[in-house]
Amino acid sequence: MFWSSVKRFTNTLAFRMAISLALGSALLQIMLCASLYGFVSWQIRQYNNHFMDDVTSLVQAELMTHDNILSILHQQIPQELAAFHFNPYQLRIVRKGGNETVLFQSSQFPTQTLPMFNKLPIYSLGNRPGDGVIVRGPQGRSFLILAAEAKVGRTHPQPAIIQLALDISSRMEFLRYLETGLITLVLIGTTLFSLLGGLLVRKGLAPLREFSDRIQDIRMDSLNQRIHSGHLTQELRPLAVSFDRLLARLEKDVDQLTRFSGDLAHELRTPLTNMRVETEVLLEQGRTVDEYRHVLEGNLVELERLSSLVERTLLLARVDHPQFTGQRQAFPVRPLVEKLLDFYALVAEEKQMTLAVEGDLQLVADPHLVEQAVGNLLSNAIKYTPPEGKIQIHLSEVRNGERETFGVINVQDNGFGIDESHLPHIFTRFYRGDPSRSRLITGDGLGLAIVKSIMDFHGGQVEVSSEPGRGSEFRLIFKC
Repeated sequence: MFWSSVKRFTNTLAFRMAISLALGSALLQIMLCASLYGFVSWQIRQYNNHFMDDVTSLVQAELMTHDNILSILHQQIPQELAAFHFNPYQLRIVRKGGNETVLFQSSQFPTQTLPMFNKLPIYSLGNRPGDGVIVRGPQGRSFLILAAEAKVGRTHPQPAIIQLALDISSRMEFLRYLETGLITLVLIGTTLFSLLGGLLVRKGLAPLREFSDRIQDIRMDSLNQRIHSGHLTQELRPLAVSFDRLLARLEKDVDQLTRFSGDLAHELRTPLTNMRVETEVLLEQGRTVDEYRHVLEGNLVELERLSSLVERTLLLARVDHPQFTGQRQAFPVRPLVEKLLDFYALVAEEKQMTLAVEGDLQLVADPHLVEQAVGNLLSNAIKYTPPEGKIQIHLSEVRNGERETFGVINVQDNGFGIDESHLPHIFTRFYRGDPSRSRLITGDGLGLAIVKSIMDFHGGQVEVSSEPGRGSEFRLIFKC
């Protein structure tokens, strides 16, 4: 239970943001403290180096000024070096030769550093000595040691070596205290930043929790609710707007699905009811062969209607499926249209109608779906055009102002036309415009819905313009 609670807490956005803030603050503090420590350490090192340089330069000058070496070593040099009383240093001067002779050695010179002097490089006379070497002595003391060449005597100068040891124990201890203090400061600062960051993040995420609570209140029966981004923070407003748009689309799709299910049930119930009633009446008493044949023929018509309805519904479902790919290919449209005109020629001849096609067009699309779309438009045009009417199909390529090419299939008739109030709904499934006319003309109300789905699949669009009593014009627009 405890570990599951910990796991849930560590998987929260607030925890991650607080950790990110803490790590960021820790990194910044480490960089600042490291820079401060490095600067102080560099300043101390520079001070030590300048001091060592000044001492060796002073000693070298004194040794080359006088011939009476002993008086200089034991009287003049200690007096002049007394000016450096803030720096506890020790000095040792050795004559350079076959057997090294100690000319001078301070009373408290750290003899434990002598082995290190034998390993040190000896700086040449006139060159700045540079950095020395830090040596650990007894009782935790630290010395900065350095060796430099010198000349002893004015008249007959002899080579010598100046060995200098500077006690830097207090400065090294100061650096250790500084290092400990900075590390403690980083730890305390990181802890405080973590706690403060957690509180700030929790307060900052309060609008997001409110947003989440409002989303959880939305159910299938309350899809008309909206988040309304006016009271939210600037960062959450785009999310709220997008979610409201999603709710609007979902509400529309659910409403459409509900109506579609109801309409589909109604369309299926009517032929099934007809077949059931006729069959029940037929079975109530004995009938003649002709009567049985008449009922069976009526049932066959209803079955064909049901079969067509199922096939068209499946076509809609298949085209609307996101994973449907179709079989796109380049093909000429005119032969396809001429084939459809031949198919409907007998129906048109019975109504003394004229069917014609003009123009030519090459498309990259699914030929079967294009044939379905044009066939549905042509079938509707024949249904809703009175005898001796005319249906014209025009094929063309057009370009817009941006020089994009589009293929257009125009299906125009001079039939009954569509009232303006029905135009926004004619592509809705099972929608029928004029009820009085729908009773006279058979259909399932899926033809234009199929056309719309086919055009959506191809990334095109379908447009319609109509005037009651003067006919309608449908335009299928494909991207070339």
